Amino acid sequence: MQHLINKIHLEDCISGMEKIKDNSITLIIADWPFNCQDGRNDYRRFVNKAVKQFYRVLVDGGNVASINNPKNCLKTYKYFDSCKFEFRNNLVLEKPCGLKPGYMFGFKHNYCTCFTKGSKHAVWNGHTKFNGIPAEYDVLSYRNGYRKGQDKHSQAIPISLAIKIITVFSNKNSIVLDPFMGSGTTAVVCRELKRKFIGFEINPEYVAMAHRRMDFCAVNSILKSLK
Repeated sequence: MQHLINKIHLEDCISGMEKIKDNSITLIIADWPFNCQDGRNDYRRFVNKAVKQFYRVLVDGGNVASINNPKNCLKTYKYFDSCKFEFRNNLVLEKPCGLKPGYMFGFKHNYCTCFTKGSKHAVWNGHTKFNGIPAEYDVLSYRNGYRKGQDKHSQAIPISLAIKIITVFSNKNSIVLDPFMGSGTTAVVCRELKRKFIGFEINPEYVAMAHRRMDFCAVNSILKSLK
């Protein structure tokens, strides 16, 4: 499995995850695509296959941060339950502008639902005591998207959210999996926070974008260290 680590692979996430060893991943950040990632029409079957792989590859106490829009949330929740994941929390990601789909109430938020395999205490670097003032809030401002020069990814998760999730749900040198890598946010944050990562992405344009983004961030990091 070593050949998979710290790389972004141009591959469907289902076939990619089949190459990962059981009980080897500490955290999965799953920012789900709107429709089937592999071009099939059955979104639920796709989610079911992915969640089963999530459970297999996670260590005991490992976590999944499942990000989705309100319309597709129920298409994912039941599969986490059927795989015996434990619900941890549901974060509301409030966007600055709303969307008004046809025949629906408008919404200006996504959800980041956190699930745990096994013990909720095994991998948790957040607050552990309640002193009358909430330490972690479940409503977060959320401005997604990435743009640099000609590169553009409208659905990329923000760096700030990736930092919070990766810091709380993983330790240094643990492995973080992003099955829908997109513009490379997870890879960039993992490298800065001294985590290992595995990424899968089926869009070759996004894979190239993610590599350019990582190169750009690496150069910036070097320049900062020289100041």
